[in-house]
Amino acid sequence: MTKDWRRVHSFAEILLKNNDAEAREILQRYASGSFTTEEIDQNEKSNSVTPNQIQTFSYSLLLKYK
Repeated sequence: MTKDWRRVHSFAEILLKNNDAEAREILQRYASGSFTTEEIDQNEKSNSVTPNQIQTFSYSLLLKYK
């Protein structure tokens, strides 16, 4: 999976619907607020997305696909 949030955001729901374990693991990490420095830097600079936005989206999506 890429660290580029645009791709994660676009495909995360599809992957969860299909029970992708790696996608679920990454979204669980994001939902808990655990990001690498690289993930934060890449997304704040190139996508104008904050860690809080990623965390909120990830949490909501995980709730939807428990």
